[in-house]
Amino acid sequence: LSPAYRDYVLENIIPGNLYDSIREKSVVVPNGINPFFLKNKYRKYELKDNNTIKLIYIGSFIKRKNINILVTVAKMLKNLGYNIKLFIVGGNGKDEYKIRKLVKENKDIIETYNRIKEKEKLLDMYKKADIFVMPSRNETFGLVYIEAMSQGLPVIYSKGQGIDGYFEDGEVGYSVNPNDANDIVKKIEMIINNYSKISKNCYNMVEKFSWENIARTYYNIY
Repeated sequence: LSPAYRDYVLENIIPGNLYDSIREKSVVVPNGINPFFLKNKYRKYELKDNNTIKLIYIGSFIKRKNINILVTVAKMLKNLGYNIKLFIVGGNGKDEYKIRKLVKENKDIIETYNRIKEKEKLLDMYKKADIFVMPSRNETFGLVYIEAMSQGLPVIYSKGQGIDGYFEDGEVGYSVNPNDANDIVKKIEMIINNYSKISKNCYNMVEKFSWENIARTYYNIY
């Protein structure tokens, strides 16, 4: 499903004497994005103001999604002088009470929204934001990264998880250590300083996740 998980399997599960032969015939094929997002692609050409930054997280309120560190990151960015807003969209999960409590304590920099099922409303949320952040502790793939890219949003994702390995660092965003708030802040600032180019890459490169391209890959394999 991803380069990160291919490498994990090869390095931790496949016997050493089979490594080369298995790697040679391994093919990484991603999940596909709903065609709706590709039909409604949107590019953000630049930030209106490099000091006003809107981050967005979309997903469930569970421990592995690591939402609490996003609050820490938002507070750190505020202390650095940014006019920061963190949109947290979602709900459900064992960490919901903790997240709601954190939100109440930081209402000046956080806005929460219940889970959004309507794709049109999701588009509106993505368009309100500047950068998508989801530094999960573990992530099999994470289609929300790709949805965000379709709306021109650079993405922050975890090293060795999810979509890591599909892109060069700095191409559509940055991989981060999910437990290091300083690393996440640094990578967000790197995106801010090169926003237009990264947003353009997101807009252009999201097509590789169309079901048409993925179906063709499977067809060629078989």
